[in-house]
Amino acid sequence: MTISVKRYEKLEATVSRLQREHDRAEGALEEQKRRLKKDHGCESIVLAEKKLERIKKKADGAEDEFEEALEKFETDWSGRIKGLGDDS
Repeated sequence: MTISVKRYEKLEATVSRLQREHDRAEGALEEQKRRLKKDHGCESIVLAEKKLERIKKKADGAEDEFEEALEKFETDWSGRIKGLGDDS
């Protein structure tokens, strides 16, 4: 089976374009990995995902603590605060 020169050149151009796109994607991935390590101290995406989960759990815990403290504050101080706003 033989192909025409025109078809060969078209395939060669396609392969060349796809190789350049692949190389750009590889470069972008490496840059993202460098930034991940620099900004967050993570060597891989897997470690970054684990770190993100820990941060989310910590944030959820802090939010729960805040809600509890706010509820306690409102319970303890609601009568006093209402009294401060009265002009009578």
